[in-house]
Amino acid sequence: MAKIVAATDAIQSLSEAETRLGLRRTADENFFLEWQNDLPPLSTAEQEALKVVWRRLLLAP
Repeated sequence: MAKIVAATDAIQSLSEAETRLGLRRTADENFFLEWQNDLPPLSTAEQEALKVVWRRLLLAP
């Protein structure tokens, strides 16, 4: 049976995610447009949770 591990436990920073998963940042606003269309607004709690994750990934060593 597969072991389930939270992404934040397995990958501690954006830099590590980029290295381990072969990711690259993009500033292209047209990247994954389907995620930007017809989505309901985030709740206040969702926005706050997103800020926590964003800070954790961007500020991690």
